[in-house]
Amino acid sequence: GGVVWIELDSGPGCRRGSPSPRACTVGQRGAGWTGLGDLMALDRPAWEKMTKIGCGSVWAGWRECSPGPARVGGAGWAGHRRYSPGGAGRASVGKADPQFWPTLESSKKNDHDSFLSSVPIHIVTNASQLPKELRRPSPERQLVIGFDSEGVNLSRRGSLCILQIATSHAIYIVDVIKGGKDLMNACKPALESAYITKVIHDCKRDSEALYFQFGIKLHNVMDTQIAYSLLQEQLGLGQPSDDCISFIGLLADRRFCGISYLEKKEVCSLLQQDPRYWTYRPFTEQMIHAAVDDVRFLLYIHHKIMERLNEQSMWKLAVRGTLYCRCFCVTEYGFADWPSIPSVSGDFFMNGKVPEEEILSMVNVPSGKMGCIIGKKGSSIQAQIIIGGDRGPYDKVFIIGPATQARKGEALLRGLLDHTYY
Repeated sequence: GGVVWIELDSGPGCRRGSPSPRACTVGQRGAGWTGLGDLMALDRPAWEKMTKIGCGSVWAGWRECSPGPARVGGAGWAGHRRYSPGGAGRASVGKADPQFWPTLESSKKNDHDSFLSSVPIHIVTNASQLPKELRRPSPERQLVIGFDSEGVNLSRRGSLCILQIATSHAIYIVDVIKGGKDLMNACKPALESAYITKVIHDCKRDSEALYFQFGIKLHNVMDTQIAYSLLQEQLGLGQPSDDCISFIGLLADRRFCGISYLEKKEVCSLLQQDPRYWTYRPFTEQMIHAAVDDVRFLLYIHHKIMERLNEQSMWKLAVRGTLYCRCFCVTEYGFADWPSIPSVSGDFFMNGKVPEEEILSMVNVPSGKMGCIIGKKGSSIQAQIIIGGDRGPYDKVFIIGPATQARKGEALLRGLLDHTYY
């Protein structure tokens, strides 16, 4: 059947970026392309052209509908919006389904609206409620998901309460308190899989809680906090190595979402008043909204950042994500049981320039001496100095960055500690 492609995807017979659907190939399998995901751009002749070859699937953004009738106007998706059947040859997919989805016109206001609209939300309390692709990751079906977690004093010593997972078709709130270890064991394959990219903002504490509370080694992450700093560096808009952007700040950046996330500030205020906020059941409407909002933007941000990063930045992103995941997870055996760090060969980059090795360095701090370190994070080294703060570890400082800069930072800190003994 024919396939109509919108914005992000390409398909058989489709010339990516074609000026109009009429320029696309028609044959045994036809395809169309409309640039910015505006379904109304498909005029009547274009729809009629698709009608002649039949329409098996309609794509918009990252969403595929199930095959509709052998004509344009079958049920389809626009981003996260579903539309019920319309007439063949019409310059739209049909009327909006009022039960679940916004109208077509609302998707035309901004090119990211289709990623921000409501999607089905599932509260997961047992493994059977997780989609199969998360329970059994496969190299044939590689995924990108939004990921976050919430808890009480989220760390090795705290309590992990929920996981939030955003796929292209739904959002899952995994109730760790009710589901317990059995449910977390069902989540483990996806969280450790190399076939599923986890898009997350600042993965360090999430990874620490997963590792020490459930033995899960978070792997293959795209950390948007790291990605943002790399993009700034790539554009020559460097920032201090310890000046990490918040999720609220990332969402406010017009290059990505350009929205004000006031609800996040409200929830942060509630957490300060009652740290056990995420332990209460049943979930309130506010809790569900807060959980969903922390992940529903991530797939869109992932797309907008990745299209801007060059090869070297993408490699650094993969390496630093791996290092950040294990940062707070050090044990007496170091990181011996963690996956290997991504490597790179000389022919990976087109210009043949191989970037310097990135490492995680650790400095042990004697009891009572952490105050000597605090305040030195803004030093001139081009590496990030990470201190555990009130959630620990209390006796270690971590440095992540290019090897020469990380070693320089390590020497600087050791010098400060040695000096305090005199």
